[in-house]
Amino acid sequence: MILEKEVNLIKNEELRSQVQSVVVEHEEYFREYPVSISGKYHKHEPTMDIHVKRTVFFSYLMCDEFDLSAQDSDILIAAAILHDIGKSEYCCKGPKPGNQLYEGTGWSIKRGNNNHSMTGGKMIREAGIKDGDVIARIVERHMCHWDKQSPQPESLLEYILCMADYMASREEIIIKEKT
Repeated sequence: MILEKEVNLIKNEELRSQVQSVVVEHEEYFREYPVSISGKYHKHEPTMDIHVKRTVFFSYLMCDEFDLSAQDSDILIAAAILHDIGKSEYCCKGPKPGNQLYEGTGWSIKRGNNNHSMTGGKMIREAGIKDGDVIARIVERHMCHWDKQSPQPESLLEYILCMADYMASREEIIIKEKT
């Protein structure tokens, strides 16, 4: 399963199982979708799963740094895994009527209001995930560095995900896995 290592960081069995179901349902999205449909950003992260792994890595480091409880750690890791899931609702490979095609990547996006953080929050709530309202709220606020019009973080977990996502997007930060 894609993102298996990251999903298995979630200790609560019910939440882990529910997040795993969402990942499996959207496996093609995680495996194939570019992080940046336009190709302008995240050039070092060619697919969504790589970006998610990096975001989870930084989130996990901060669980220890901030001495989060097991429940809060699980919530943060679940939010890190699902933070960009809203993009799956309006992006597709190739041209599609009504979409804007980006020739550089070959991907297109629906025209109009594509607030992936709010769409992701809605998807999480609709999936009936344990602690879904809290996880959705964190996801809805993860764009604070890029979009000052989006909901801004208010809680520690919301701030942590914003920072983890921002650090993951930085090309100059290299992650070396222990072997």
